[in-house]
Amino acid sequence: LVSVIAVDVKDPAAPAVASETVIDPKEYAEFGPMVLHGDRLLLSYKESTYNEKYYVHRYKLRDISFADPANPIMRDAVGLPGILEGVHEDNGGLVLFSCGNGNVLAPVVS
Repeated sequence: LVSVIAVDVKDPAAPAVASETVIDPKEYAEFGPMVLHGDRLLLSYKESTYNEKYYVHRYKLRDISFADPANPIMRDAVGLPGILEGVHEDNGGLVLFSCGNGNVLAPVVS
């Protein structure tokens, strides 16, 4: 369980919580780094489940828009081939760099 809290610091002497977004994977999860890109927060995590013989790991990505910090929009989790390591903007879309099983991968999303 991870809470992402947006804080309004217009008045530095009196910061206020603008919103709280909760990410609650249904299985055990290890969270990777958070990456800010414009008004978007990208966060990946590895979910692990045990199926009686071995663990199965699945990587997921959450994309949260803070265009309106008081009302963030969290998109559904999508599969990712590893933990998010970085983001690059290219031709109006995003190239996400992830790392899993010793490989660096770069799926393109927009």
